[in-house]
Amino acid sequence: MPDRRGVLVGGALIAAIPIAVSGLLAALATRPRLAALAFGGEPNPSRHPADVGLDATDIEYSLGCSAWWISAADAVASVVIVHGFEPSEDPRATDPGPRLELAAVLHRSGYNCLVVSLGYGSGAHLHSGGALEADDVAAAVRWARSEADVPVAVVGFSAGGHAAVTATDRMHTFAVVTDSSFTDFGQVMIEQGVEILSAPAWLFRPVRKIMKLATGHWPVDLESWRVDRTMPMLHIHGDADEAISFDNLDRLASATGGETLVVHGAGHIESLIVNPELYSETLLDFLQRSLAHAGEPRAGELRAGEFRAPS
Repeated sequence: MPDRRGVLVGGALIAAIPIAVSGLLAALATRPRLAALAFGGEPNPSRHPADVGLDATDIEYSLGCSAWWISAADAVASVVIVHGFEPSEDPRATDPGPRLELAAVLHRSGYNCLVVSLGYGSGAHLHSGGALEADDVAAAVRWARSEADVPVAVVGFSAGGHAAVTATDRMHTFAVVTDSSFTDFGQVMIEQGVEILSAPAWLFRPVRKIMKLATGHWPVDLESWRVDRTMPMLHIHGDADEAISFDNLDRLASATGGETLVVHGAGHIESLIVNPELYSETLLDFLQRSLAHAGEPRAGELRAGEFRAPS
């Protein structure tokens, strides 16, 4: 007859495994620099707007949050450009992502650009999976509006796009654009955990709750979030993206009511590089159309952001 105490201890150890594994994943998700140390690899190369022929001013748009301000003569509007999940202390200054190439495209078309570093890069806060990053995006929009009295839009790459959509409940912009983004940060973490650790998905079920304990916020699922569906949005995704599943494009469009652009053959955040003409023409046309209606009132009164905790 099996020893009852041994059975109980064994059961407790088995039950503890998902918590331990999810705790490790949550630590990596909330501390990108720790993730970089854990998985090694070469650091991303440093870049500066001067590399693409742009003059920039260093500014701090919120405590611990730096940015480059690139002004355009007689600007028609400003665009806040947001990086994705980036382990660098100064994410605005590192690759990957064609943020500076995008700034050059926008600047030539008469847009000011604010290329931001979100607060988790400097250690101002942990990476929360959307909520705290959305606060940073909203702060950047407020700074841009105070610096130049013109309308403001946001373009976010990957997790930056996710944060920008999350922030639609707390910022006044005329448009939001995402590139290679997703709906649910928690689900992305689970998928990454399955791939990186070669473990079954059920082991990572506690990761959302552990992130909530660590940051005070549930990782945001935009399909359960109070998204401002009156906000004009454009979602861009390459159909060869191996980092963020392509089905996120349709899910984002459904959650936001936004337009979509598929760039064939483009991997993660590669769409502007793979097809610069299609990307630029589509983006500039969308911004122009959205800007034309920027002064018109939008239907409905938006309440504060809400997130339904997963059961």
